[in-house]
Amino acid sequence: MAKKTDIFSYDEARQKLEKTLADLESGKTGIDELEARLQEAKSLIDLSLKKLATVEKWMTDWE
Repeated sequence: MAKKTDIFSYDEARQKLEKTLADLESGKTGIDELEARLQEAKSLIDLSLKKLATVEKWMTDWE
């Protein structure tokens, strides 16, 4: 089964990460929710890095 984060585009993942960071910085995320939010953030970062690597490969292939 695909991870929930697999359905996000790069921009959606970035926006979700920015919201997560803002929530953490503002104290909106309680300690009970923290682990789940950090796991989701890690998945979004991994997804974003994978997408960036794909685009970088395409660009080097075009050169």
